[in-house]
Amino acid sequence: MKTEILLIEDQAMVRHGLVALINSLAAYQVVVAVASVQEAVQHLQDSIAAHRFALVLSDYHLGDETALHLLQHGKTMPLPPVVLLTSVCNAAELQQAILLGARGLLYKECDAEELVRAFNAVCAGGVYYASGLGLSSAPPISDAETPVLTLAEREILQWLATGMSNKEIARLLGKSAETVKIQVSQLLRKLDCKTRTEAVVNASRRGLI
Repeated sequence: MKTEILLIEDQAMVRHGLVALINSLAAYQVVVAVASVQEAVQHLQDSIAAHRFALVLSDYHLGDETALHLLQHGKTMPLPPVVLLTSVCNAAELQQAILLGARGLLYKECDAEELVRAFNAVCAGGVYYASGLGLSSAPPISDAETPVLTLAEREILQWLATGMSNKEIARLLGKSAETVKIQVSQLLRKLDCKTRTEAVVNASRRGLI
């Protein structure tokens, strides 16, 4: 039996193409394909008890709304793991999506092999991010791998998640930009990350945000 997927894509031709592609895979199948978050939520509410969908694959930009509107429903109802599709990556949007619980992000140009890798990783409890995003795709993180952050480091991390620059954070905290720069560098080392976005994503996965 194939793993069942809910697809959200507002462009009809793209939606039909994705359904055809995914349904050609050996292990996965789109059983519901909709054009909006509202339609998706209706199906998810109807299937909560049965946990029908193993994951949701959603375009990030959906007409007048985004996949963030879907992810925000995770605060009031259980959602399957959500993997996002995008043509253009905006770091601030990516950070917000991860903070709201997105488990993966793929470029629309990806091939079937990458779709399978992403689906396999997410269904196994891990995350998957396209290589061009500069983030690490990895299995679930154990408590033993989670670093202990000081209150100051947690505060810096929370501001990094907003997408603010060092100067903006320094102004809010009443510190010098150089002090904040040093604190951010120390935080990146502790989280073993190369970029601010990767730090926010990995911290979110570890439950630090």
